[in-house]
Order: sequence, then C-alpha cells, then structure tokens
Amino acid sequence: MNELTEKRTPELIGAEIRMYVDAGRRLSLLCGIEIGRRLAEAKEMLEHGEWLPWLEKETEFSDRSAARYMKLFEEYGASQQGLFGPETNSPTLSNLPISKALALLSIPESERVEFAEQVDAEHISVRELQQAIDEKKAAEARALAALQETDTVRRERDALSLALKHEKDMVRELQARPVEVAVEKDEEAVAAAAKEAREKAEAEAAKKISYMEAELEEAKKKLKAADAGVEAFGIRFNTLQNDFAMMMEEYRKIRERSPETGTKLKEAVRELLEYYRQETEKE
Repeated sequence: MNELTEKRTPELIGAEIRMYVDAGRRLSLLCGIEIGRRLAEAKEMLEHGEWLPWLEKETEFSDRSAARYMKLFEEYGASQQGLFGPETNSPTLSNLPISKALALLSIPESERVEFAEQVDAEHISVRELQQAIDEKKAAEARALAALQETDTVRRERDALSLALKHEKDMVRELQARPVEVAVEKDEEAVAAAAKEAREKAEAEAAKKISYMEAELEEAKKKLKAADAGVEAFGIRFNTLQNDFAMMMEEYRKIRERSPETGTKLKEAVRELLEYYRQETEKE
C-alpha cells in the first residue's frame, strides 16, 4: 500500500459518501429547477394548442410532470443564474431532493423554511416529511374549526341581543301608546276590549322576551366556554411548538458533537411523535 492508501480510514470514506449524497441531492434539485425554468420559457413561446404536442415531441414529461417542474422553478428558483451556475432562492432548502422539495410546496412560502428546520426535513424520509406536513395541516384545521365555532356562537349571541332589544322597544312603545277609543254608544265596552287586547299583547311580548333572554344567556355560556377552550388550546399549542423547536435546536447541537447520541435522541423523538399521532387518531 502506498502512503495515500494507508491514510484512508472507514470514517474518511463515510465522510466522502455523505459529501457525495449531499452533492447529489443539491444537484438533483438544481437540475429540477433548471428544467422547470426551460419548460416555462418554452411554454411562453408556444401558441395555444402547441404545448402538449411539443412536450410529447421534445421531452419525456407529461403535462402534470411538466407542471411540477415549473412549480419547482417558480417556488425555489433564483430569478437569474449565479456566477457559478444555477442557484436556489432558499439556501436552507437547497440540499433537499426533488421529492421533498415538492412535498414542501403544500406549506405556505412564509412558513416553509422554519417548518423544514423544525422537522429536520433534510434527514428524515419523504414519508416522514409528508406525515409531518399532514399532522401540521390537521392541527391547523382543528384550530380553525374551533375558532369558527366560537365565531358562530358569537354571531348567534349578537343576533339574539338585537332581537331582544327590538322586542323590548315594541313593549315600551305599546305601553306608552294611549288607548284609542272611538266614540260609540258603549264606551266602557270599547275601553275594556282595548285594554284586554293590550294586556294580551304585552303578555305575549313578555313571554317572548323571557324566552329570548334565556336563549341569550345560554349563548353567552357557550361563547364563554368556547373562548376559554380555544384560548387554552392556543396557549398549549404555541407552547408545544416553541418547546419542540427548542428541543430540535438542542438535538442538532448534540448530533454535531455525538452522532451516535443524536441517532438515539432522534429515535426517541420519532417514538414520541408516533405516540401523539396515535392518541389523536383515537379521537
């Protein structure tokens, strides 16, 4: 063995392998972006009806595949190529393979980088990444549904309050209105009939007001309970997100110092997330 061969170690070979894996991922995404850039350029040049025939003749892509590559360029591609070749507009996501970059398109652009860092998108599988995305969307949907329910209860309360005010105004108007008695032979009978009609109307209005006041109180109770529940949920949800982000930051530091310990911690986090997923599916 020559001196150069003797200096090579399994650890060095492992480092080289990781280097080429990372380079392959980066190159994969950059190539995908550049394919999308050129597909978009060609589509702009073609007339209506020429796109699909051109795709079939000049490329191996279906319309759907071409759309995905153009979406990669639109979301991740830099507006111009850099001095040393193609670049992405997001260094944080540049090491991801195309499959992960496409999966992350369902996350809003303003949240994409932070989310990718939180779940360590670079080092988990595509399936695990998609699961994390699905869990994020499910949590957001539950929170939105709770807020919508609270808003519905609030609108019902406001509607009841308005209707109740209207009924009370009508009663006050009725009580203030003088009894109009026509000049007839039996004025006492007319006055008695008018009084009876007014008392009946007041009684019906009072009954309706009583019912609406009860409904209003019930709506207020529902709103108070809903607001408290949503507020408590929001506090716990935000605390959980912050704690998870801090935990992942500590995990990355540990992983840099001790990859073996990092692997064990990562497995522990995955088991915890799987436990939470199973708990939510029981509901």
